[in-house]
Amino acid sequence: MRRNYCYYSQFAGSLAATIPDSALRAKLLTPVVNNRESVSAKARALHEALGRVLGGGVSRWQIEQALVEARRWMDERRAALPALMREARSDGSELAVVLLGRPYTVLSGTMNKSIPELIGAQGVKCFSQSMLEVKPEDRAAIEPLLGSVHWAYAAQILAAAEAVGRSPSLYPVIL
Repeated sequence: MRRNYCYYSQFAGSLAATIPDSALRAKLLTPVVNNRESVSAKARALHEALGRVLGGGVSRWQIEQALVEARRWMDERRAALPALMREARSDGSELAVVLLGRPYTVLSGTMNKSIPELIGAQGVKCFSQSMLEVKPEDRAAIEPLLGSVHWAYAAQILAAAEAVGRSPSLYPVIL
């Protein structure tokens, strides 16, 4: 099922275009990048935007290779997160909290109001939902619900909450 992401950040370009200072506005790059398009199409949009600033200093091929490398790097880091959680919990500590929510809420100290630090100060380990390994059997009971959710983060939060709820030593905290 194709899911959509929150549109909050998509307004940044429109807001930036209304900056009254034309000199400042001219410095902003606002390429239209559709994440459902191919890497080549994304590179084309970025090359066009960067070309206005860098001239011929960077080729479309270089941008495409940078996008491929960045995606590989991100995928490797994301895949390593569950192992970090398992390792951190291997000391025998039972109680732990999994912070559920959109990444920009969970991971930002300003947005999460330092709740992870408050919980940690009580001696309880905190993990983000991105560190949780959600298996198909964890999702099975709520699959009909997930099938009706068209927002990507909402579906991830629900699946993580179900997985946490099935674990006797993990507790969810939604931010």
